[in-house]
Amino acid sequence: MKKDADSHAEEDSRKRKLAEARNQAARLVYDTEKVLKEHADKLDTASRTAIESSIERVNKATAGEDAGAIESAVKDLEQAAHALSKHMYEAAAKSGGGAGGTQPAGNGHSTESASPKGDNVIDAEFEKTE
Repeated sequence: MKKDADSHAEEDSRKRKLAEARNQAARLVYDTEKVLKEHADKLDTASRTAIESSIERVNKATAGEDAGAIESAVKDLEQAAHALSKHMYEAAAKSGGGAGGTQPAGNGHSTESASPKGDNVIDAEFEKTE
């Protein structure tokens, strides 16, 4: 039995690497397509086309048996996805809706309110005594 396991170890390793590459590719394609659908109207045609072609390349690579080709296509899609994220962040910053603009910094236990109205609300802890 150990002999059989040793003789198939290389094949098992190749199949595992292929499965992991396919899973990573599927996750990245799903996430990228979701973001692309949500923000398609904010992208220029060239950026959208580049992302869509990267997604198509990943899908073609995952249909094959070459884990290296899948990993290469995933890296290209990651770069396109990073460009998409950067574009979205810059667009949000230009429109004044920067990331985390209304959230307080730190651990949420500040003594001042992060309210844009300046309500002078104090965050405090208390104990109930009876």
